[in-house]
Amino acid sequence: MSTAPSPDTPPDTASGAATNQTVPQPPVPQPVANPCGAGVSNASVSNSGSSNTTLLSAAAIVAVMALAAMLWRWVDTRPAPLMAGGASAIPAAANTGGSRLAAVKTAPKPTPVSTPTPAPHSIPKWAQGTVINQVEVRPGDKVFALTFDDGPWPEYTEEVLRVLDAYKVKATFFMVGQEVQRRPELARAVSDAGHAIGGHSWRHTARPRDPVGEIQRTDAVLKSALGYTPAIFRPPYGLLKNGMARQAIKEKQAVLIWSADSNDWKKSSASRIASRILSQASPGGVALMHDGGGSRDRTVAALPNIITGLQARGYRFVTIPELLRLRYVAPPKKPQKSKTRPGASGSQQSRNAQKTPRPSPSSASPGPLPEVPVRAGG
Repeated sequence: MSTAPSPDTPPDTASGAATNQTVPQPPVPQPVANPCGAGVSNASVSNSGSSNTTLLSAAAIVAVMALAAMLWRWVDTRPAPLMAGGASAIPAAANTGGSRLAAVKTAPKPTPVSTPTPAPHSIPKWAQGTVINQVEVRPGDKVFALTFDDGPWPEYTEEVLRVLDAYKVKATFFMVGQEVQRRPELARAVSDAGHAIGGHSWRHTARPRDPVGEIQRTDAVLKSALGYTPAIFRPPYGLLKNGMARQAIKEKQAVLIWSADSNDWKKSSASRIASRILSQASPGGVALMHDGGGSRDRTVAALPNIITGLQARGYRFVTIPELLRLRYVAPPKKPQKSKTRPGASGSQQSRNAQKTPRPSPSSASPGPLPEVPVRAGG
């Protein structure tokens, strides 16, 4: 009796009979242990590899974006380069991504401090209250001042102005107070032409009854006509002992005498007047002439020869205030060491001490009123 084959027994391929041989089965995949202790299948391992690659790519993108943000913030806050004139070379809104660059405030340039230009009629402090007939100037600086007294006078003051304007020369006019009161417009014309003006007393007298009033009345009328009080004064006839010069010194005015006298008040020819000035001229000097007080046609005729003659020698003309500002004080010389032989006697040492050079006095030093020779002019 034959036995029926079991359903679990594979049939023999040759005879269809059942055999006792066991057919090997394919291995069953075992779970892979992970560090956390949970089983992960092979499919899970494969999926984990592609996830890691994706995470690394995302991290790289985030890092790049963070670096770009840091770089952008650095560019946004750095100072903008400057072009010539201090302007920024980068406009305030140079990006197109929506953000605007912060406005860069450049440091303001320091404003240069300029030395104020002195008024044409002002004088330096050293000259205030000082009697001056010539000014020490720097060696080689050939400057000279032309001055005219006793105006403003009809006809002659205007003629002198025309000559000075033709040669582009500035001069100084010492005016009598009562003449300014009569012709204030002529005094203003002198000032408007760029010339300097000083006081010359009220009545041009040698023996004033009221020397203080002579100065103060003249200052008042000049201020009314010109808008300022002159800082220079010339005493009539060059007199320094009648009280007027002392009052001018008290008011801190410079008292001007002269170093070259034309004597044009005499009956001299124009050539003689010119030759006197040319022969006495020196650097820092002051010439005395007149535009008022009488007929001055010879002075007007001599003026072109005086100007061209001095210009040919290299002189240039300045006003009295300008001349005072050109004063030069030479540095003191170092005392020479005396060469005394050992054992020299006391008399020999005394003679060596006497050879030590001493500074020469200035021609314009403040102090008591000097004894200036009295001239008929002025």
